[in-house]
Amino acid sequence: MSFNELDPQKEIEANCEQYGITKREKEIILLIEKGLTYKEISSELFISEKTVQKHCENIFNKVHVNSRLELIKKLLAK
Repeated sequence: MSFNELDPQKEIEANCEQYGITKREKEIILLIEKGLTYKEISSELFISEKTVQKHCENIFNKVHVNSRLELIKKLLAK
């Protein structure tokens, strides 16, 4: 299987386990990967934008990154 054939969603889900990412955090990460804003994510998951921001802070701390871009790059890396 070549790199282009990999499913980014499966790749991210596999890498989430090693960082202790919760199910809700994983949902948020997958929506970030799709390019959604915090406001769009909050609407999609029926939670407040503040809650999305708090989840993202927790995710960034767990994965040791400072931005959404770094997060996706790190979770897509092998």
